[in-house]
Amino acid sequence: MSICVYLHVIAIVINLKDEKGIGGLMIRGSIIFLIGYIGWNIDYHFCSEMTKILNPQLHAWWHVTASYSCYSLLIIVIFDRSKILGKNPKIKWVCIILPYVGLSDESEQYLPSKVMSSAERELLMQEVSVED
Repeated sequence: MSICVYLHVIAIVINLKDEKGIGGLMIRGSIIFLIGYIGWNIDYHFCSEMTKILNPQLHAWWHVTASYSCYSLLIIVIFDRSKILGKNPKIKWVCIILPYVGLSDESEQYLPSKVMSSAERELLMQEVSVED
C-alpha cells in the first residue's frame, strides 16, 4: 500500500512539474526516508555490536524520519488538492525545515478549463453541501 501511495504522489509531482518547490519537497522527503530506513536496518542487524560502543537509537530516528517524509508527501497532496479547488496554493517554510501549504488571499476565480468550469464547480459544491 505504501508503494502505491508513493507512486501516486510521484504522478502528482510529474503533473505539477512547473510548480516551484514541489519536486524539491519530493526529493527531500524521499532522501530523509531512505536515511531513516538505512539507519533502522543498521540498528536491526548490528544492534548487539552497536550497544557495546554506544546506543544511537536508530530505530527511534527511523520513526522521526519516516514521519517527516510522510508529512512531506502529504503536503504535496494538499498542494495538489488546493490547486484543483482553485485556492492558489504556495509551498511555504517554517525555519527552512517545516513545509506547509499557504493559500493566498486572492483565490483563483476559475479553474483551468481542462479540470472544470466555474459553473461546473459551483454545481458540484451545491451537490456536496450537507443540509441540516
